[in-house]
Amino acid sequence: MFDDKAYDINVITSCQNGPTDHGTFVGTCENCGIVWEFENYEVIPVPYPHGTCPRCRQGVAVF
Repeated sequence: MFDDKAYDINVITSCQNGPTDHGTFVGTCENCGIVWEFENYEVIPVPYPHGTCPRCRQGVAVF
């Protein structure tokens, strides 16, 4: 009765890129599709706020 795939879609779509209420930033890697949480010091502000995906080293937008 519980559809795991539907749950996974809800989890992924419910995660929005941007700051959290506890001082970190969330971003989804477009290459890997994994959601990462970055500490404030890991975010590079120029040319846009982004972190680096630990898995594939791609820039991950956090705005």
